[in-house]
Amino acid sequence: MTAITAGAKYSNGPLYLTVTYDQINPNSNVVSGLNSVNGLIVGGYYDFSVVKLFANYSRQTGGLIAGGANGLFGQSTVDIADASAATTGSVVFAPGVQVNTYMLGLSAPVGANGMVMAEWQMSQPNGTFSSLANGYLSTANENVYSIGYQYNLSKRTNLYAFAGYGSNYAMVSGLNVTQVNIGMRNLF
Repeated sequence: MTAITAGAKYSNGPLYLTVTYDQINPNSNVVSGLNSVNGLIVGGYYDFSVVKLFANYSRQTGGLIAGGANGLFGQSTVDIADASAATTGSVVFAPGVQVNTYMLGLSAPVGANGMVMAEWQMSQPNGTFSSLANGYLSTANENVYSIGYQYNLSKRTNLYAFAGYGSNYAMVSGLNVTQVNIGMRNLF
């Protein structure tokens, strides 16, 4: 497997923009007949001083990056009629599969050391996505809603708490999840 990765960023005052491109090519000696998986991410934020707004768009074609052998499909080879999809490490090679992902979020300071954050993400499968994995996946959109709080104890240490809810999680129809995390982080 070979990979190509490129990225660029632009920063000017309160505006920050970034774009990345990834292409992963399968090893034809291991699995033949697969195309490359391509991923494009465009995102950024604008800092209004009181509130920072975030936005992101990504598109993956030819499969999924970070799907993994035990990830989205839960097996090393996806069980479809023509056997044209396979997973290798953290990549699912599946010709015709496309996923668009959108994210909107905001963060705002609370007091001298705190910050509150909220975010919405949606993954929108299209192409031949729903024909994979014997119908366990659907063409329904995955939506994830999150809210969190961070309190800085020092420049390197903070406490955090966040909660999230996802519908059609991992693009599995009807799979809903709720997650709550509380922790302490120390940056080195």
